[in-house]
Amino acid sequence: MTATLNPAPHQTPRPAPDRTPAVPTRPGPPDRRDNLMFIAVIVSGMALLTAVFGVGQGYRAIDDSRTGGAEGSSGAAQTATIHLSEFALTPATLEIASGGTITVHNDGAAPHNLAIEGTDLISPMLNGGESANLSLAGLAPGTYAIICQVVGHSDAGMKGTLVVKAGGGSPAAAPAGGHGHDAAAAAGQATANEEMDATMERSIKAFPAKTQGLGAQDLAPKVLADGTKQFDLTASVVKWEVEPGRLVDAWTYNGTVPGPTLRADHGDKVQVVLRNQLPESTAIHFHGLTTPNAADGGDVHHPAAHQAG
Repeated sequence: MTATLNPAPHQTPRPAPDRTPAVPTRPGPPDRRDNLMFIAVIVSGMALLTAVFGVGQGYRAIDDSRTGGAEGSSGAAQTATIHLSEFALTPATLEIASGGTITVHNDGAAPHNLAIEGTDLISPMLNGGESANLSLAGLAPGTYAIICQVVGHSDAGMKGTLVVKAGGGSPAAAPAGGHGHDAAAAAGQATANEEMDATMERSIKAFPAKTQGLGAQDLAPKVLADGTKQFDLTASVVKWEVEPGRLVDAWTYNGTVPGPTLRADHGDKVQVVLRNQLPESTAIHFHGLTTPNAADGGDVHHPAAHQAG
């Protein structure tokens, strides 16, 4: 007996029933939930930083109210220097702590002083090169105008601003001026005028004074064969005493100030020979005389004649 064995029909097993309890979920894909969570974390962190910063600013405001401001903790200088010249105050705005001292230095040639307007604080009248200290003891914190009291100097530019800070802090309002301050300012102006007059009088009465050297002396000419009067001039720098004990570098003709006097008669033929020993090129000009252009300091075609040596 022959039997044909055929494979049994394939039967797909039935899945076991899922017995896991159902959990309710929010609609939306899982990646969106992750993004929302990340954003929430960032927002929370920013809120925390903002709260910390606000607390810090609050403590700072309380501390500033106790100390008179953050600038007060940094402090202002107890000393400062101001330079006077024709015609400026340098620096034009000066800051200093209450009770400090200003060093006033005159870099100019004319007498100057420094006055704080509305007060009786005035430096001495200073000649060129002199210095003096001006104490601000008793001066209230505030902003003040400062000037040179010499007549016309303030209008010419010698004025500025002084900022006095309380304990190195912010300046308080300047005290209102009254009759006392006006009187003090007027008295200071009168004193400055008297000192300036005295300085001028001393400078005038000091002369004539005996000094080394004498200028404007006649220069004897060399008479050439054809009768020409030749004057030899040398331009050079020498030490020259302008007042007793004070020497300056003077640019001279033949080593004197003023230079020599050249004398000639009407109709004379005159020749001037210039030798240059200055540290730079030079030329000579005969003011008021009619001379050839090449001999009147304008000959640019022969520069060697004007160069040093």
